Order: sequence, then structure tokens, then C-alpha cells
Amino acid sequence: MYYRSVEQRNPLVNPGDVRIPAGMYAALTLYFHGTAQSTKTITKEMLGTILVRHRGRNIVNCRVQDLYLYSELAAGYARWNSAISAAFECFVIIPFRYGEMPCGKDDNLLNCGPDELHITIPGVDPLEFLTCVVDIGAIRAPGVARFIPAMSSQAVLLTLNAPVRLSLPNLRRLLVDETSITTPPTTMFALRGGNEVLFEGSWAELECLSDAQWYREAAALNAVMTELGRDDLASYVGGRYDLRLIGGVGTAYVTEFGAIPVSRDEFHAVRAVQIGQMEQQFQSSPEPPSSDVAPADPETASSGAQDPNSVRSPIIADRYRGSVQAPPRITNPMTRQVQPFVAVPLPQVGV
Repeated sequence: MYYRSVEQRNPLVNPGDVRIPAGMYAALTLYFHGTAQSTKTITKEMLGTILVRHRGRNIVNCRVQDLYLYSELAAGYARWNSAISAAFECFVIIPFRYGEMPCGKDDNLLNCGPDELHITIPGVDPLEFLTCVVDIGAIRAPGVARFIPAMSSQAVLLTLNAPVRLSLPNLRRLLVDETSITTPPTTMFALRGGNEVLFEGSWAELECLSDAQWYREAAALNAVMTELGRDDLASYVGGRYDLRLIGGVGTAYVTEFGAIPVSRDEFHAVRAVQIGQMEQQFQSSPEPPSSDVAPADPETASSGAQDPNSVRSPIIADRYRGSVQAPPRITNPMTRQVQPFVAVPLPQVGV
């Protein structure tokens, strides 16, 4: 993981677009910090909505509050401090991959050429903020471009049976924020294609499930986040989605996390760049890795490593029987057939 500070911006006097340098990124980071006006307390909702454009297309349209909840659940911890008439700080991650951020099994990167990635920092209210600064950073990590992330939030006024039309084509995760809900809905369920039930249950049950899934106590976070796929794009469910929030009073903020597959040409182009970088690292290494070494993660290894079943273990000398024996070797992993020991005579020395 490599962190790069991009720019520091004062949203009190200079909100607007910030251009991200060209590169392949795993995530963007925002660190808000400053001081509240006298008798005021800063909340995450006051920090506004973040927009991210990639090649002219809006791929992120989420409040800082939503990004904070996602960072807190999926990443494990996101700093937040605020008090009346005092300093505040808020840190959020904008992920371009949906594994554990910014590492994990998902190795997706967002491929960004010159002037192709922009983030919009909204202005803040000078009646609430005495000072405010946001540090914008980018995270690079090993990976390849497989999909373009898409994140979008919408406000839903709760009724007895409120249908919520979800718009992203490949849905990975769904986040519902309870901060503005006076009374939580009694039942939530999501449909795909009008009849396939993706999940169904009470708010309390889904919140408990969020606790178990993300290893966090989400009761204090007032949010539910459901998992609808694995780290590979093929597992993301596609189609038309409907979310139902039955009962409840107030406003629910629903955030979708989806993905748009990249083109075949872009995938292979980015992969070629990554392979070239790996070759340079191997050539400059004082001790290049041997081709006999098994990959660190066989699931993600593409080539270059031998089948571990075909590699013989070091021979062991049997001094008492005058021979060395090779340990058993599995010749057919499907039938588990084992080749017997083969004795090799030792050379006679001094005879």
C-alpha cells in the first residue's frame, strides 16, 4: 500500500473540484479537521456530499456520513471526534475495491489517466465552522482494473410501505443509515426482478447480522449494511432491484455500492503494465525468487509456479540402511494415488 497526499483544501473559502493525478488507485481518503464556532457542535451531516467523477461519469455521490459508516464497518475504524465549541476531525475512505480496505482479496484498481479523475469538495457553513481543512489523499496498491466502482445515496421518506428503486446495475453492498430515522422500520426486504428475495427481516435482525458480518457493534452506528456478493465481479447480482422499508417514521438514507465492468482491452492493457512492473522488481531484486517457490496465494497466482504436488521434498539420508529415500509423492490428486518409496544406493567411499 502506498499513500500519496494530493492536496489540502479549505472548504470555507475554496470549495470545488480537485484533480487527482494520473495513476491506478485502490482508494481516495478525506481527512476533515478544524474547529467549531462558539456554542456549535460539528456533525458529519454538516460536511455535505462528496462527488467523484471518472472520465466524465459520476461514480460516487455519497454524503460524508455514508462514507464514514462504510469506512467504520468495512475498514474497521474511521476516526471521528467532535465536541461543542471545540476541535473536530473526521476521516473517511472512498473505496475503489470492495474487499477489506485498502487491502484484502479484492485487487481492483481504478485506472485514471491525466485529467480523468476529479473529486468535488462541498462548501461548509461559516456559521457552524470557525476553521475547516480537508486533506485529500490517494492510495495505490498492487492489483488490476477489473471494474469501475459506483456508489450512490438517496433519501427516502418512510411510509407504511415505501418502495425504493435501486439503480446500480451490479449490486455488491447496500447500506441504510438510521441517523435521520425517528422510528426504525419494522421490516426490510429487497427484491431482484420483482420476485426474487435477496434479504428479508426486521431492522433489529439485519442490524445484528451487520454486527456479525463486519465484526463491529453497529447498534452505536445506527446503520445496516448487507453483503450481496464476493470480491469477484462475477458474483455481483445484476438486474432491477426494489427495496421495501415497511413501517417507521423519518428519513432513511440508502446507499448502493455497485460496479461497472471495464472493457476487455482496458483489462489486458492494465494487466500488461502490472506485469511489466513486476518484471522490473524481479530484475532489480538482489535475490530474484526461484521458479520452484510456491506462490504466496495460490488462488491469485496465474503462472510461473510449479505444481506443489510435483515438487519432491529434500531427500533424507538413511545412514543405517545405506540408502536415501524420497518421501511419498502424490501423482494423481483426484484419486490420491501415492507413488511408493524409491531407494537410491549411496556411493561407497573408501572401500
